[in-house]
Amino acid sequence: MKNLLVFLLIALASCTNKGKKKDVEILLDRYSSFIKSNKPDSIASLYALDGKLSGEGQRAITSPDSIRNFLKGFAYFNVLEYKFTSDSIFFKQDSAFATGSYFQKVIIPAGDTLELGGEFSCKLVYMKGWFIKNLYTFNYRDLKHLKL
Repeated sequence: MKNLLVFLLIALASCTNKGKKKDVEILLDRYSSFIKSNKPDSIASLYALDGKLSGEGQRAITSPDSIRNFLKGFAYFNVLEYKFTSDSIFFKQDSAFATGSYFQKVIIPAGDTLELGGEFSCKLVYMKGWFIKNLYTFNYRDLKHLKL
């Protein structure tokens, strides 16, 4: 009986993390969709109040309002594709950590089409739903390294 109880607790924990993993994947998909649709307000709403957006060579932008204002600077960019592909998602208490790669294809205001990509790391916190605590991107110089 004791072994059965231990097995059930392990199975329950495994199912719970699968549900949490799906929730994190849904948030990352929503983020990608909002980037593609150029919706700075919607993107900013995915961040915690002290959430940070940063990347290689970029100063961290903190708070949904600051992130929204930063993203509004890209109003004249046309995002054709944007996708996060997570390699790993793990959980610790009320936090989730996701890593993986991203790809975007963008028409810039000058009319050129750029393909950009790299890796990302993301820390999320659970507060009656998942919110981004910190999103960091590292850009590849050579997209051949990208695992999509």
